Amino acid sequence: MLRVTLQPRWHLSQDNGPALDANTLLQLLAAVQASGSISQAGRELGLSYRHAWGLLQQAEALFGQPLLVRGRGRGSALTELGEKLIWADARIGARLQPLLESLASELEGELGRVQRRQRAVPRLHASHGFA
Repeated sequence: MLRVTLQPRWHLSQDNGPALDANTLLQLLAAVQASGSISQAGRELGLSYRHAWGLLQQAEALFGQPLLVRGRGRGSALTELGEKLIWADARIGARLQPLLESLASELEGELGRVQRRQRAVPRLHASHGFA
């Protein structure tokens, strides 16, 4: 059976600028919050250290303020803005998840009906009797 999952997706950009990969940024910030290290967070997400730094710098340029407090040898911690982004993502997910699950269930049902109609195999019922 076909399974459908719907998730909220963030798009962040300036008026004319390119869009920031906000979902990866949010995952990176959450991983930094958990591990206290940008390099560890990047490894957990399968990102190179350079890519993780680039994403953070792009986001900081977009927001105009830092997302991390960096300390040499002490790791990294989220700023108030970084924590607020993680909080907002969790809140959005908590509020929308029941609605998205309901919509996904409806979509699965509709797609299942269409698939069953297209895969319908003609059946022939026959008997050797004369009636």
